[in-house]
Amino acid sequence: MDGAGEAFDRLAEATVEAVRRGEPDTLVYACHAVKSAPLQRIVYELYRDEVAYRDHQRQPHVERFVNERQAMVLATNVIELDVNAAKVVPLPMVTY
Repeated sequence: MDGAGEAFDRLAEATVEAVRRGEPDTLVYACHAVKSAPLQRIVYELYRDEVAYRDHQRQPHVERFVNERQAMVLATNVIELDVNAAKVVPLPMVTY
């Protein structure tokens, strides 16, 4: 929503960091800004398997993200994809 971008970005950044630190079976969890639509964000999620997805949903930091973002987001569009075949190569952990 208008005026909530910075607060949403801080919440998303904290959530991404918590996922990175504590969810080894969450393979990708990233939040992207949309250059042509400055108020839009896209969250990408990729899990090792269905168990990892369910475990992710039960994490306190994810529950916080879901609850707190409601006041910041006008609408959501969820697209669930099935992967028929893929090879995922883990990237080395980057320390800042």
